Amino acid sequence: MVEFPESVHIDFRSEEEIRQKLGELTIPIVGTSEFDGHLEILRELAVRLGSNSNAVQNALYLAKGYRDLAVVLQEPSDIEERALYEDMDLNMTTEFPLAISVLHKSLRFASQNRRDVKNTIILDSRPLRFREPRKRESRRIRDARDRYAYAALKQMLHIIRPKVILVCQCDKGGVSLGLPEYLCSSTESTGFVKAVKMGTGHNGHECLTVSSFHPSSITREAVGRKAVARQDLFDTSLVVAVNALVGCKVYGESIWALRNMVRKGYHLREALLEVPVAAPSNYASPQLIQRLKEIGCFRDEELLDDYRIAAMRLAMRPCQSPRGA
Repeated sequence: MVEFPESVHIDFRSEEEIRQKLGELTIPIVGTSEFDGHLEILRELAVRLGSNSNAVQNALYLAKGYRDLAVVLQEPSDIEERALYEDMDLNMTTEFPLAISVLHKSLRFASQNRRDVKNTIILDSRPLRFREPRKRESRRIRDARDRYAYAALKQMLHIIRPKVILVCQCDKGGVSLGLPEYLCSSTESTGFVKAVKMGTGHNGHECLTVSSFHPSSITREAVGRKAVARQDLFDTSLVVAVNALVGCKVYGESIWALRNMVRKGYHLREALLEVPVAAPSNYASPQLIQRLKEIGCFRDEELLDDYRIAAMRLAMRPCQSPRGA
């Protein structure tokens, strides 16, 4: 049986190193069996909404897979009602919807070709509620139907009980209608991991969420070097998610730098200069941390590990000032 470390550090100092360093952290694992126990919820929602048959078939196509990982994104494509995914070739980028094609390749990259769109549970954050039909509805009807969709999403996740949810949608507009805030993300938070609890009482389910962003924005909102940085950051979120499945935390200044490359169009060297770096005096000493743990003031092992790692790294490098200071 392969044993994985509790945490791994990712560190690259040149843009040429990024793909290699990410590749070193990929893991060839999949779940034990594919799961479809939640699909009846999707079918019931389709009946309630009177959904287009193609849209229903496409949603069912994406929603089946290993239950340890679920991907949530808003509107996987804009052709759900016009064509069937199962008739398309996933390897033909020009034929398959852009977002799904990008996600397919990134899943394969992060899992060393073990995971892909066909064996990963992918759920629309607003199931069977597409942009164009919604525009033709009154506000009252639109909100009511959106509530049904968000409720169905929560029901499906409760049934699936995934270990990790990769959140690839940044729209918080549905929170007031029932979309959980933990299913909202942003480019700025990409790669962050949070522990969340779905449901209440003994039926509640704890899992991890990994923040990411909509894969279609990689090419639709960026070109050239910025598009490459977006692809690298998106792949990083997949690598973080796959590692989280085996209980391994991926951390490092390089993830923060990638976010800056995407947000501000920086080269890596510029982005690294804006990574927040504190002086050693800003951190508690290892002795104080240990003492706080002994007396019970600190019980968060992950937080303690972060402090230890930061203290060790700061001891080995000179203090840097923020860019432009």
